[in-house]
Amino acid sequence: MTAEWRGAFAGALGAVVAVVIVAVSTGHANALDFVAALVLAPCASVATLAAGRRLGGKRFGLAAAYVYAILPLLGIAYSLAVYRHTFEHDALPQLVGLEAPSRLAIGVLLVTALATLPRSILCGAGAIAAVVAVVVWGTHPLADVRGGLHETGWSIAFIEWIVVAGVIGAATRSARLAAALAGWLVFAVLHAAHGGYGAHAEFWRSLAPVTPAIALTISSLALLAPRLRSAAKTVQAADVR
Repeated sequence: MTAEWRGAFAGALGAVVAVVIVAVSTGHANALDFVAALVLAPCASVATLAAGRRLGGKRFGLAAAYVYAILPLLGIAYSLAVYRHTFEHDALPQLVGLEAPSRLAIGVLLVTALATLPRSILCGAGAIAAVVAVVVWGTHPLADVRGGLHETGWSIAFIEWIVVAGVIGAATRSARLAAALAGWLVFAVLHAAHGGYGAHAEFWRSLAPVTPAIALTISSLALLAPRLRSAAKTVQAADVR
């Protein structure tokens, strides 16, 4: 087994362990949803790895898979103490597929598309998704989300910076893949914001279809580092799809 395969296995195993921990700690899973979540976890990890590899190379792909596995911990760390219980018990089960696993399945399909479809098609689809979201839901619901984050998260500016900087990092490797990633995030965030921030983590729950994309965005912060650029350019030149 090569180092890359061992790394992929570790990332997938980490995602499965995260599902088990959330299931045990929250008790929010019935048998069928638990099995579905266990199946989706390695699928999401491998799909995130494949999309990351296409964007930034083998090591970046593995890093993205690891970030996906620890997303629950990152969400808990971002939440203020007064909101942590709500996030853990209301948001996490859906984000890892223990509730409404079809939503996470959509996320797996989206990141798989990012790993396989032609870049021009992905870019166009992302742009269309963003435009549709702005036209249908507008941006005014974001004010309610900002208010909710002010009360429940330790920094509004930080999470906004992560999204913007992550997309910029992805753009340093492929502008078209970054446009696709940004478009899907805009669509998901505006859709979630349209339903309100909610007293039971409704906003966070609605982000389940883009959890792999969020992991990829967070990982893309590393692509801003100048020392990684030469290797990434080689990957980009070799990928002509």
